[in-house]
Amino acid sequence: MPSGLKPGSQRQRQPSPRYRHAGAMTPVRAFTWQPRKVCVPAPHPGSCRTGAYNAQLHRSTCTAMNTPLSDEELERLDAFLMSPRTPDETMDVETLDGFLVALQIGPEPLPEAEWLPQVFAGTPPEFADAVEADEVLGLLRRHAASLAEAFGPKQRQRVGEEPLYVPIVLSDEGADEHWQDSLGAYWAGGFRLGMLAHESQWQAALDEGETLYEPVAAILALEHGQEPEDDVPALGRAQREERISELPWLIEDVMFYWLERKYGRVDTVRHAQPKVGRNDPCPCGSGQKYKKCHGA
Repeated sequence: MPSGLKPGSQRQRQPSPRYRHAGAMTPVRAFTWQPRKVCVPAPHPGSCRTGAYNAQLHRSTCTAMNTPLSDEELERLDAFLMSPRTPDETMDVETLDGFLVALQIGPEPLPEAEWLPQVFAGTPPEFADAVEADEVLGLLRRHAASLAEAFGPKQRQRVGEEPLYVPIVLSDEGADEHWQDSLGAYWAGGFRLGMLAHESQWQAALDEGETLYEPVAAILALEHGQEPEDDVPALGRAQREERISELPWLIEDVMFYWLERKYGRVDTVRHAQPKVGRNDPCPCGSGQKYKKCHGA
């Protein structure tokens, strides 16, 4: 079994200087978990029935719930997740993405009431006010919904040369000159945490053979630096970059494994890895090279 699948092994991450904001903090209030509908259909064009929000929040909450977050929205979300008002073990955006992907492609869905507290390590964060709470929770829910859309039945019909989803792997260029040595580690750590949500089912499947074991071990190697076998050398920077370029296809291998377990044989397209080279255009459509975009 991949060595990373161990309960209670979540690690702390220091707030990232990528988005961490210094300066005086606004007054905060405690928050208790409760389901909240982020946005309801507006009574007329241009109106939002969720309250008197400012324009920025209006755009966030009244966007279709399955619309992927923009880069600016991801930065705002990460800034809050890494702020002093969240528990030390709160997931950053990269860890969150791996966590939610594992939940989405795994054996069965996890209710929001169970996955949302895990983002904050089970301890409610402190929000400045209800507006900020609605925005942050709305962004979290939208990201989860966009992943459900990306891996949903309609999208699976177009599986082929382009990946269904390109994971969010962040760079820490301004924080640490050795950041490339751990590229993708937090994403893989989040994926492992998602596996732990249904640990017994994942473990039983991993013990059955190589079909699931191989892609999962390849993913978790990004967190631990090497494959479970002792004689396999640790991943170097070039190997990490190559493994990250393979991530979309490894994810799909895992997804189709669980689909076949649930529904029987599913027609899949096997990819000769990697399909996306570091100098190829990024599959997200940004126009940038993969290494400068989602492969950064």
